[in-house]
Amino acid sequence: MSENDVVVIGGGLSGLSCARALVQDGFNVTVLEAQDRWGGRIRTERLPCGNHVELGATWVGPGQDAVLSVMEEFKIPTIPTYDSGKNIQRIGGVSSTYSGTIPPLSVAALLDLHFALGKIDKLAAEIKNPAEPWSWAKAEYYDSMTAETLLSKEVNWTANGKAALDIYCRLVFAADPCEFSALYMLTYIAQAGGAMKLADIKGGAQESLVGGGTDSIPRALADWLSSQPKCSLHLNSIVASIADSEQGTVVSCTDGRSFSGRVAVIAIPPTLVPRIRISPDLPATMDQFFQRFPAGSVLKTVMIYEKALWKTDGFSGQLVSDDASEPIQWAVDHSTPDDQFCALIGFINGRRALKWRDLQKEDRKRAICEQYCRFFGINELLHPKDYLECDWATQPFSRGCYVGLMAPGTLTGLGKACLRQSVNNLYFAATEYAERWGGYMDGAIRSGQATAKN
Repeated sequence: MSENDVVVIGGGLSGLSCARALVQDGFNVTVLEAQDRWGGRIRTERLPCGNHVELGATWVGPGQDAVLSVMEEFKIPTIPTYDSGKNIQRIGGVSSTYSGTIPPLSVAALLDLHFALGKIDKLAAEIKNPAEPWSWAKAEYYDSMTAETLLSKEVNWTANGKAALDIYCRLVFAADPCEFSALYMLTYIAQAGGAMKLADIKGGAQESLVGGGTDSIPRALADWLSSQPKCSLHLNSIVASIADSEQGTVVSCTDGRSFSGRVAVIAIPPTLVPRIRISPDLPATMDQFFQRFPAGSVLKTVMIYEKALWKTDGFSGQLVSDDASEPIQWAVDHSTPDDQFCALIGFINGRRALKWRDLQKEDRKRAICEQYCRFFGINELLHPKDYLECDWATQPFSRGCYVGLMAPGTLTGLGKACLRQSVNNLYFAATEYAERWGGYMDGAIRSGQATAKN
């Protein structure tokens, strides 16, 4: 049995950042990762041609100081997300082109959307401490309703304005607004500093790609840790159980290996915590908390083409659609800056992912190509070079993406007692527990670093 000060379960950004902070403070640390790669919900697919595509976490943006600081330290550059040309959208059965983030709508719908976003930002700004949203005077009220209720009954009047906000929710949370609490949505927005920061490219969370691939960040952290005598790293190490006692913790893997430590840090998505046998049992309140923390649903797709013909025709590659018969709700250019490698990333999110998941991969590919052809009016888009996808709900060590969601009543009922709380010798880290930029790579790093300090 290997003995350590700390055993970190999970080799995503939270786990690796936590381990690094602990090693820097002089602790002996072991990191156990179930998969054959580092990064957790980051998944960079390396292609035979020498290029790569992102099937998991992809972008960084202004204000995400934790991840940008790590990238600067390890000399990982940013690459601006391509955002030139006409965007195309279809809302309420009407197609049109536009630039920027807000699609063209009727005057009434635009006023409605402007009012809605203004009210959402105003409410979010009232949460003075997003780390403890239950302390807000209006917390109980907004945690008693879904985001759908807030958007439908308190904000919107026009169908197209409501459709635009529904798209916003699906793209930001990978879930329909009826699936999570209004307080959760407002807290998420408050942590980022505004609703449009979560949706924008320029000045927002999608402003830049990670040079060399997003997995450059966890690989850099893992390489640093592997060079430290006080740290050992183990891939393909699926944790089956944790025994916690006054003497410390014993973490056992499915292959029979065991690792002991004074404490254990469980740095995995909250929805996976109940899948580990923990003895003694977690307190009932904590167990209920993890049971009420499901992940969103996203099918992320990458269509690779010989040429970026959408750029030739003056399009940016961005597509927005509320048409329930179409698979893709949002697409964006994923080509290299020199266009030697050309691709579109497309997202199938929320309940739409449940529908399209049931089809065969080739059927999804065909439907997406047909949608791109219809929207951009380019027949050649029916014939891609290659197609890749990742249905995150089917991934055994994430069971969904981008982030864990909280239904009504969870934050106010269980948050204070459970969120960012330890249990005896067990500590928890994940982007869901971050005090800022929860749900993003930045939040994952912040959570890991904060857990190490505890």
